[in-house]
Amino acid sequence: TQTPTQAPTAQAADAAATGSVGGSRPNWDVVVTVSGLTGSTGTLTVVATGADAVSTTDKRCDVARQTVTCQLTGDASITLRVVDGQGSTQVSASLDPAGSDTDAGNNDWHAVLD
Repeated sequence: TQTPTQAPTAQAADAAATGSVGGSRPNWDVVVTVSGLTGSTGTLTVVATGADAVSTTDKRCDVARQTVTCQLTGDASITLRVVDGQGSTQVSASLDPAGSDTDAGNNDWHAVLD
C-alpha cells in the first residue's frame, strides 16, 4: 500500500508596519515600511494629524488632505513628505493585510514630529 502524501502546511503571514522620520520642521520625510506581505496584499493608511500638507509621489497611494491610503502588493516602503510649520504633528500608520496575520499588534506605527 502507498502512503498518501500531504501537502506542506503553509506558514501564516506576520505582516508588520514600521517607520522612520528624517528632516526638521517644517519639512519632514516619513518612510513607512511594510513587511510580511510576500505573495499577499494589504492597505496601508497613514494619517498626519495637525500637518499643513502631506504628499507622496508613490502611484500606489491616494492623498486626501492629511490621510494617505496605499494599496500594496507584497512588501514595500512608502515615502511621504509632511509639512508641519507648527510642530507636534502626530503621524499614525496602520496596515490592514488581506488574509490572516499571526501578530496584528505590530501592524501600527506612530511618531510625533516636533
